[in-house]
Amino acid sequence: MNVYINQFTAAGRLTSDPQIIPYGKQGKEMAKFSLAMNKPGRFRNQTIFIDVSVFGGSVDFVKRFLKKGSLVFCVGEIDYSTWTDNLGEKRNTLSMKAYTVISLTGAG
Repeated sequence: MNVYINQFTAAGRLTSDPQIIPYGKQGKEMAKFSLAMNKPGRFRNQTIFIDVSVFGGSVDFVKRFLKKGSLVFCVGEIDYSTWTDNLGEKRNTLSMKAYTVISLTGAG
């Protein structure tokens, strides 16, 4: 039996206002933003950044209530992408597809 579990949760602040991007032929929209998360360390803290894409009903929430600096909690899955850059180098990145976005700053 194969079991597939890809569950990721993250809390952090938006590094800029979210981008609202149309996609598909039915006039749907997606939201994209970068999330900054603090990782405490023994000697110094580290900031980790992850790009987040939001689809479905949560897009309206993102459009209406979130902006640069908003503190949010996201639930979704990790997405792994590979590509070749202009110099022919193979690149990869991790991003998040969020199903649920919750404001922790009180809006919404």
